[in-house]
Amino acid sequence: MTKIYVRPVNKDQDVKLSDGREGYLHIERENHSYRYVFKFSAHAHHSFWYEGVQLPNGLEVEVHTIDGPERYKILVG
Repeated sequence: MTKIYVRPVNKDQDVKLSDGREGYLHIERENHSYRYVFKFSAHAHHSFWYEGVQLPNGLEVEVHTIDGPERYKILVG
């Protein structure tokens, strides 16, 4: 499982991954919540998004890809 380290601010930001790679978190405002879009420059990881009022610390996400499932754990702090 790859961990994604996110700062506790609701703003676009660069993120670090536990395997040393980097990514980007883009935040879009929805009606009564946010869409958190995670994008990764390396092809080793697949992009995904999460919708919610806030991004919960410790959230585990499984992304289904053509290469099989990929698991992430988001650590806010």
